[in-house]
Formats: sequence, C-alpha cells, structure tokens
Amino acid sequence: MKISRIKHVIITSIIFLVIIAIIVSVYNSMLQAMRRNTQEMVYRVVAREDIAPGETITDKNVERVQVQNILRADSLIYRLREQDTNAEQVDSKEGQGVPTDLWAIGKVATEKIYKGEMLLNKKLSLRENMTGDDTRLYAIPFDSQNTNGYNVELGDVLDICVVYSDDDRTIDEYQKLPANKVIDIVLAGKTVADIRDESGNSRKYQGLEVVPGYLCFNLTYEEINKVEVAKRQGTLFVGNPEKYYKEGSQAETFMVNASMPQF
Repeated sequence: MKISRIKHVIITSIIFLVIIAIIVSVYNSMLQAMRRNTQEMVYRVVAREDIAPGETITDKNVERVQVQNILRADSLIYRLREQDTNAEQVDSKEGQGVPTDLWAIGKVATEKIYKGEMLLNKKLSLRENMTGDDTRLYAIPFDSQNTNGYNVELGDVLDICVVYSDDDRTIDEYQKLPANKVIDIVLAGKTVADIRDESGNSRKYQGLEVVPGYLCFNLTYEEINKVEVAKRQGTLFVGNPEKYYKEGSQAETFMVNASMPQF
C-alpha cells in the first residue's frame, strides 16, 4: 500500500525537524566548549575539610585548585605559601596590585572555614597577630598633628601618651605630678593592629586606599581602663619611641604605683 501524500509530507517534515534539532544541539555543544576553552582560569585555595577557628592552615587541610574566574578576586587566597609568586597565576594580570599577604599555609583561621570553601584573607591571620580572648581592639582617633603625620603603618610599635589639660584639680585627683610635667606615657610599646577610616573600613583587609581615621591596638581590659582614665585628664596621642628616647629607655610613667579608678 502506498503511503498517502499527506503522510509522506508529515514524515518528511518530522525527519527534517529532527535533523535541525541535532544540528542545533551540536552547534550549542561546540559553542559551550569554545566558551569553556576561552574562559579565564585562575588559582584558588580551597579547604579540603572543615577548619575550626584557631587551627593552623597546612597543605593537609587546604589545596590549590584551578577554576574559572567567575568571582571577584578581592581578598581571595590564590597562593599556598608566602614564597609563591604572582607568575603562578594563569592570568598574570590578576596578580597585579594584589596585596603580598594573600597566602594560606602557616596562617591561622580566625573564623570557621567549611569544606570546599574558597579561603578569604579576612578569615586568616598570622599567628603573631593573634590575640587572646582577654583583649579587644581599641581605637584612638587619628590626628595628623600628633601621630607623626601619615607616617604610621600596620605593625609599628608606638607609645600611647597623654598631654594633660590645664585643670590641675583633675590631675591631682589621680596623682601628684612633678613641677611643670605635662606629658605621661600611658602604655609603652603597643603594636598598631589596624588602621581604619571614619567609616570603619580596614587597611589591614582592604589595602592602602583606606585613609587613616583611627589607630587600633589590641589591649586588655586593664589597659583600656588605663587609657580611659588618661582620656579624662587630657588629650591622647601616639609617638614613635625612637623619635624621643634612646633605645630601651622608654617606660610607662602614667599613674605608676597608683590604684586605677574603676568604671
């Protein structure tokens, strides 16, 4: 029996549509492959397992993988070790302008990092920068006239000092001062832990573009109490010990052997 003309047209149309569908599918597959081949590839450091706060980063709990560059590189870790160079990036352009502290192994996790998570610089810290639970980040307003201008950097060791006000009664309430004494060292040799701008943006995590607004120090509650007492007696400022003392001669002189008021 001969196939009717209508059935013949229908079958031919179906075959034609199937062929077109196959061609379109093959074309899309080739297009996707071309896109994958031309996609920018970069390195990222990823957690092999859950990493708890305080745990040291090693080559056992993280690994370096190559992925498509679909995320912004801000603060993402792409080097395993400090000595790794930017040249190890597949895309050398990404290495330009990236802070030199973006490596993982040897640092300590400051927050929990989950298995498979890409490491962020803000979740890591050098062990020497880690502080105990009894300390808090304390901010002193930045004043270019009394903090060596803008020549203060992260990690600088400074003295926190006080210039007394003219209110002798307030001063005598806490301690007896030698004649004509107007400056005391409140805390000696404190390390600048961070520099932040007026909005709280951090130079430690966001780079040199942060304009100083506050100098931050990791202080114990007792030290914070001492600084707060000093603030009530005058104006705080910070100074570099080497600018006005011989090495090793600087010492805290504020309320020595005096009981501190409690707030």
